[in-house]
Amino acid sequence: MLGKLLASISTIFLSFILAACGGDGDDSSSLSGLNPENVNAGENPEDEDTTETLPPILPGYYYSEVSVNNVLEYSGATIIDSEGNFATYIPETDGTFGTLQGSSDNQFIGSGVNFTYTTNWERNSGTITGSATNNTTATLFLDASQTDYQSVTTISRPAGYSDSGATLSDISGIYLMQEAGLLTKEFTIQDDGSIEGSDESGCRFDGTASVPDQSVSVIRVAFIASNCGDTALGTAGQRNGDYSGLGILMEGGRLLIFGHNDTVVTYFNGQK
Repeated sequence: MLGKLLASISTIFLSFILAACGGDGDDSSSLSGLNPENVNAGENPEDEDTTETLPPILPGYYYSEVSVNNVLEYSGATIIDSEGNFATYIPETDGTFGTLQGSSDNQFIGSGVNFTYTTNWERNSGTITGSATNNTTATLFLDASQTDYQSVTTISRPAGYSDSGATLSDISGIYLMQEAGLLTKEFTIQDDGSIEGSDESGCRFDGTASVPDQSVSVIRVAFIASNCGDTALGTAGQRNGDYSGLGILMEGGRLLIFGHNDTVVTYFNGQK
């Protein structure tokens, strides 16, 4: 189940993670895709303090090691924004998105939804708990009991990748992604944050990018994909739709984006 094992993960993606700095596809508008469920679902407000607090870790880019159902092991990356929205991507067929809150004693609560591809895309939605060792290292547990899916993700934040800050002017430009075995894609971000783009299957992308906190180089994206063609990892119907996600602007003008449209996962790794 679930994508490719660690031994067969994309060499290009892993070398990018270490040096450091998709599937594609239906219907979750704006940033709401990063917060698919009520974070406090299943809790009794009379018994629990439901005051929302930020998670006890810094926003930014994180290395990620993921264990699924205590069997499969993967390496990937996670992006967390300043409000606790997160996106975890495992090349090239798995992504988890959601929102984290801090509770007490460096603990997390939240909700998340995982999308994974075997012979078709599967959706696993559940609750998240976890704890932070410090403000750059944490472990997150996703329990999607209705679909018998559980994952444990250990994240660690490398110094420097996310700390340069960014503005709309900084992220504006034309970015080209060319990776062996993946669709060639191009995104153009204007000074006002508007997005236009395309890929070699015929997809057209139109949307917006924003910078929620200019002290870190994390961005939010929301765009509509239309006119997409069929690929090995999704039909045109699955790949078209409203996407949301998170990205990060790396040094050297490299833009990384993880997103989804509530059916499939999309990945962009483009150079300005």
